[in-house]
Amino acid sequence: MAAAFNYEQELATLLIGFYGTGVIKIDTEKGFELAAHRRDPTLPRSPTYFNLRTTTHPTNPGRLTPSEVNVIARLMYERLTQTKIEFDGLCGVPDAGVPFARALQEHYYNLDRRDVPLLTLKKGNGLKKTQGLPRGSRVLLIDDVVSDAGSKVREGIEPLRLERYIVRDCIVCIDREQGGAAQLERPSVKVGLCSIVSASEVFDLYERARIILPEVREKLRHYHATSCAA
Repeated sequence: MAAAFNYEQELATLLIGFYGTGVIKIDTEKGFELAAHRRDPTLPRSPTYFNLRTTTHPTNPGRLTPSEVNVIARLMYERLTQTKIEFDGLCGVPDAGVPFARALQEHYYNLDRRDVPLLTLKKGNGLKKTQGLPRGSRVLLIDDVVSDAGSKVREGIEPLRLERYIVRDCIVCIDREQGGAAQLERPSVKVGLCSIVSASEVFDLYERARIILPEVREKLRHYHATSCAA
């Protein structure tokens, strides 16, 4: 008999491992440049960097292993089961969200015996595959991290809605708490955000585990409280 899945324990182990392997980086002195800095170089550098790209990412490989992808997808499955979000198909935001969507599809089949269609979007070119899911169906959007919601709208929500699919919900691994949820909730978008963990929860865990000092935690709190996307 398989052991029960301990959500909190699996999440804590995953996040602590992320710090050790550099999937999550913290530097309150030099900071990091994010995608937002390409649009506005005057923005303050971020003291945190979340790189949830996999080792097989087609253009910019990261450090996330297949086993970590599988754990993240299982955590997403548990969150979705808990929140009772309804959907007919899955779609990862290209390219970072695609491995999580594939792994989540496998979890639904293995755990629920539910064959959930997986839609595929090609970055910059819209819909590529539908796995037979009819137009008008509800599609759950999946990605790794949300800062602002620009890429979710441009590369996921708009292409799917252009093909007449219904997009009401999006799930990510980490919410950086920088305005993404509010942007998705705008009347012009109307998509709810579900996340496995927030940036604040990650940093609180690191402080409790003595990975970061209280003064570092306070600097992170200040940055994330003052750098929300407009």
